[in-house]
Amino acid sequence: MDMNFSYNNEFLNSSNEDDFDENSVIPPMIRFWILLIFSIPSIICSIVILYLLLNHKEHRRSLNHRVVIIQLIGGLIYLLTHVPIYLNYLRLGYVWPQTPTMCHIWWFVGDEEKRIFAHYLPITIIIIYCPLYYLIVMGFPPCENIYDYTKKLCSSSCLYRNDILLLYDAIFNDILATILIAIFSISLIIRVLWHNQIRYRQRLQWRKHQKIIIILMSISMIYLTFNLPVMILDLADICGLSQHITEKFEPYFDFLNYFIFIFYPFICLGTMLSKIRNPRRQRLVGIVGMTAIPRTKSQNRQTQQLR
Repeated sequence: MDMNFSYNNEFLNSSNEDDFDENSVIPPMIRFWILLIFSIPSIICSIVILYLLLNHKEHRRSLNHRVVIIQLIGGLIYLLTHVPIYLNYLRLGYVWPQTPTMCHIWWFVGDEEKRIFAHYLPITIIIIYCPLYYLIVMGFPPCENIYDYTKKLCSSSCLYRNDILLLYDAIFNDILATILIAIFSISLIIRVLWHNQIRYRQRLQWRKHQKIIIILMSISMIYLTFNLPVMILDLADICGLSQHITEKFEPYFDFLNYFIFIFYPFICLGTMLSKIRNPRRQRLVGIVGMTAIPRTKSQNRQTQQLR
């Protein structure tokens, strides 16, 4: 199996054409309005939840809520930075303002935010790993960046032309992260059911646990639904599937990633409102977060081909 990455100028051009092909399944202006319409209520929802959590002393002290607060703040930053930059890119057809600083900002919010972002790892590791990864990969590259303002993410950092880095990024930051979500989500649901049935020798009551199971499954499914196609695309590239096949699906899978952060606040809001209405009914078991941020796949693949 050939795992070499190769620089491909033809792919760079085709990726940019896909972004602005009016004959594509989702034309750029349709993508613009879809993201704009869904992003605005998602931003409002995130602000409301953060207000409810931060304004309540008991919620602020809860470890589970602290994780949710960090996730929501990260998501809100993503919605207020990366999404508007991308919307402006779709509207104009190029990056504006056309400066290296803007490219670095877009790289930071588009790449640092998409990495291991979950309660599955200790929050300290998450906070350290994301900025450190960005600083090493993009902040001070040993190579010279070439900024193409006509391409999404300014055509990415020059370090993404490194074979080893691309392979690491695809396997550990995408494929492995998605697999861990499925494993840990199922494990957490089993733990919730086992907690009462085995430890306290209580009969399993599905009605009692139905709500928390739905919450856990909903949040996990949001990430798996929108990120699994990207993982499959990465895996197909590593296994040697023709680039001409994978590049046809990339723009649409890339677009789906935005909805992870857009939909996440609404599930959190439903949970929070329920707890506020019934504060003594049941302790919040905890909200499962996403294991990775929307993967802006063009950042890796605009310069490389997995084959």
